Amino acid sequence: RSQRRPDLETALQKRFGLVEAIVVPGGYADDDGMSLDGVAQAAGQYLAGINPPVSLIGVSWGRTMAAVAHWLPPAWNDGVHVVLVNGATNVRSTSQQTNVVAERFARAGNGVATLLPVPAIVGKESTREALEQDPVIAAVLDLAEQAPVVCFSIGALSHHSVLVESGYLDTADIDALGRIGAIGDILGHFIDADGAIAAPELDSRTLGLRPESLRGKERAVCVSAGRAKHAVLRAVLKAGYANVLVIDAASAEYLIGSEHGR
Repeated sequence: RSQRRPDLETALQKRFGLVEAIVVPGGYADDDGMSLDGVAQAAGQYLAGINPPVSLIGVSWGRTMAAVAHWLPPAWNDGVHVVLVNGATNVRSTSQQTNVVAERFARAGNGVATLLPVPAIVGKESTREALEQDPVIAAVLDLAEQAPVVCFSIGALSHHSVLVESGYLDTADIDALGRIGAIGDILGHFIDADGAIAAPELDSRTLGLRPESLRGKERAVCVSAGRAKHAVLRAVLKAGYANVLVIDAASAEYLIGSEHGR
């Protein structure tokens, strides 16, 4: 098991009122890939160690979550029911299967996955409203609301975002989001530095669990690695969207330092 940093874990718990913080080494210089592996492995161990095991767990998708799925211990939660909490049906196929996270979580736990068979972002608000009212989709969203534990990652505002790679947004959209103060996304919803929705029009076309629903969860587990996500990570904590953190040491030091006005 990788060396954890209890000093940073305690500081984060105190500062942000977290249920738990797990800090693994890394996140410095150019080791983002290595730190993602360490963080994903720690997240897998954390989820496997929840006692008593939770029968219903919500998950988001993306590169970080695909890494967590890869590192889940075999039979990590026997018979678990995994629900996908945000739309993930790609417009474009990608080399990495970042959208099959729920199936991989369920398979590793000898369980079942309930998918949300809709795009992350649609072209019109009326389409989102119609889809959310469809009984099949509504039942999945309801399940996502009921899940006591949701494990999710966050996205930096980047031309390499999975939302760009999957065909939902293009680089011009990302630039426009940056101009209005968006710093990244949580569950596909773009937020500003305070964690508020940055682009209401885009948001009205975004399907899935809303960030504020995370505040009512027993455990809202945010998994994040790398410097690119520091700003959005801080916004997520500021808005109270996460109460469990699994991050690298550099991210932890950034969070504590930024809170001390450095």
